[in-house]
Amino acid sequence: MSEIQNQTTDETPRKVDDMIFICERLVRILRIENSALDKGEFASIGEHQEEKDVLCRAYESRGRTLIDNYINLEKSDIKPLTQLKDLVHDIEGLMGENVRNLAAHIKASQMFFETLAGITRDQAPKSNAYSQSGHLQSETTTAPKGLPISIDQTL
Repeated sequence: MSEIQNQTTDETPRKVDDMIFICERLVRILRIENSALDKGEFASIGEHQEEKDVLCRAYESRGRTLIDNYINLEKSDIKPLTQLKDLVHDIEGLMGENVRNLAAHIKASQMFFETLAGITRDQAPKSNAYSQSGHLQSETTTAPKGLPISIDQTL
C-alpha cells in the first residue's frame, strides 16, 4: 500500500469523528430553529445563524471528502458509520422541515403585507382632477398626464 493510501486510511476514522461532531451540532441547531419557527419566536432564530452557516459549510466540504474516501470508510469500524448515517438522515429530515416552515412563514408574511398594502391603498385620500375636455374625473389618485394648468391671478 502506498504512503498516501495508508495516510488516508489512518485519517478516515478522525474524519468520521469530525463529521459526527459537526452533524450533532447541526442537528441541535436545526431542532432549536424549527422549534422557534413552530412557536413563532422569530427573533431567536438569528441567534444561531452564524454557527449554522459555519456548520453547513463544514458539513458540505467534509461530506465531500468522506464520499471521495468511501472505499476507506468501508474498512473502518461500522459503529461510527452507522451513527453518522443516522445523523445525516436526521439532518435531511430537519432541513426539509426547516424549509417548509420558513416557506410557510415567508408566504404568510407576504400575504399579510399585500393585504395591508391593499387596505392602505383603499383608504388613501382620493383627489379629483379635470380632464382635458374640462369634465371632472373623480377618484383618481394622481392628476392626468399632460393636463395644462394655468393660474388666474385676477382672483
